[in-house]
Amino acid sequence: MKNKQKLKFSVITPSFNQGEYIEQTIQSVLDQDYANFEHFVIDGGSTDQTISILNKYPHIQWISEKDKGQSDALNKGFKMAKGDIIAWINSDDWYETGAFKAVAKFFIQNPDKDIVMGDCNLIDDKGNFTLLMVDGGQKVYRLDDCTTAQIKEAVELMKNNGVPVVK
Repeated sequence: MKNKQKLKFSVITPSFNQGEYIEQTIQSVLDQDYANFEHFVIDGGSTDQTISILNKYPHIQWISEKDKGQSDALNKGFKMAKGDIIAWINSDDWYETGAFKAVAKFFIQNPDKDIVMGDCNLIDDKGNFTLLMVDGGQKVYRLDDCTTAQIKEAVELMKNNGVPVVK
């Protein structure tokens, strides 16, 4: 398959009372510059502003009903998914720009692989980075314990792996 955009992503987002965060999650999916995707939000019956936010995005297929927790919500989403690539993102997380293209490229170049996981950063509720996981999780930097040299090393690894670094 030559065209990476031919691989379809099914994005599953479990949610419950995540109105404070879910719009950023949704926007990170839309910001992927990758047209071939479907997005499912499986909500556990939120009573906050989650539903009004979901109503703003007609591309999202969503349900809101009492469930048995996150695993139940994910299983509902997996059953609905029709894509080549199943992606799970929690309602208080977001994708970095270019994630879909990088994953599609990986699967095209590695047809014998079934699972891929990217590096991740842990961020507190104020948007501050607290932990960086880079190099496939081989290096973990807890920022409140890091020296300046370790933070510079982490940033270099991220840059070398094509991860956008914002100053």
